[in-house]
Amino acid sequence: MDMQRMDLDKALLYFIHILDPLVNEKYSLVYFHTMSQSSNHPSLDFIRHVYATLDRRYRANLKYLYIVHPTFWSKVFVWLFTTFSASEV
Repeated sequence: MDMQRMDLDKALLYFIHILDPLVNEKYSLVYFHTMSQSSNHPSLDFIRHVYATLDRRYRANLKYLYIVHPTFWSKVFVWLFTTFSASEV
């Protein structure tokens, strides 16, 4: 689906609706990046918006994030994100 046509705020609300019952305990997420086109990627601003919007439980109880078929740039992004946002650093 083209990100230009998708209502990202509705997608975020749906994400919260689905995960809210699960985030009180440790949980894992699986993200499928398989055959993703650059036009389908959310902007960095939207990713920041999601991170700022989500309650602490969503971040604190995320045990694993699996990315299936990541691109080089998604690997770099995840490395940078975890390096500069890790609470142990």
